[in-house]
Amino acid sequence: MHARPVPAAAIDGLTGEVSKARLTSSFGEVLAWISRLPSPCAVVYEPGLTGFRLARALIGAGVRCEVAASSKLQRPAGDRLETDPRDALRMARLLQIRPV
Repeated sequence: MHARPVPAAAIDGLTGEVSKARLTSSFGEVLAWISRLPSPCAVVYEPGLTGFRLARALIGAGVRCEVAASSKLQRPAGDRLETDPRDALRMARLLQIRPV
């Protein structure tokens, strides 16, 4: 997460509905957005200025949290654009295929 607002994406595992938001690095704002998502919920994020403090806060709140570097994830051939909104949705899709 960055100091500036960053995009967030969530995918409902039952309906496939995508939810998007722009959040700040405020732990309270992130936890409030996550609490409005259908349960069970799992989170993946790319650490930035907040480092692993957000992961510890989420785990402390009982949320499954994975930390990933989107720049290290494999991309399909021809997909060279790296933007925060696309990365957020891509990481949500990758987390969706991992069992909770």
